[in-house]
Amino acid sequence: MIISQNENRNWAPSNYSGIEFCWLSKNSANGGTALLRLQKNASLPKHKHPGWEQIFVIEGQIRFCDTLLVSGDHVFTNAGEIHQLLVIESTILLVG
Repeated sequence: MIISQNENRNWAPSNYSGIEFCWLSKNSANGGTALLRLQKNASLPKHKHPGWEQIFVIEGQIRFCDTLLVSGDHVFTNAGEIHQLLVIESTILLVG
């Protein structure tokens, strides 16, 4: 069992300005599950992953490719699908 409490999270900077992450769990099959904390106007350029990826918007707004995603929205990408995002307002994502 893994329990991750908010007060004990270790946020780390990513390679992209305005984006931090915190691992919730890691595994060799698909990388793991993380929280991403994104500041308004931050962005991730076009990229793809060798495996699938799921994104759940906990709070905030992002433009994922050409779609506006808000709190409660979910996206699933298959392996190799190219995608990008732009942060419309400060956002927290659950990514796995």
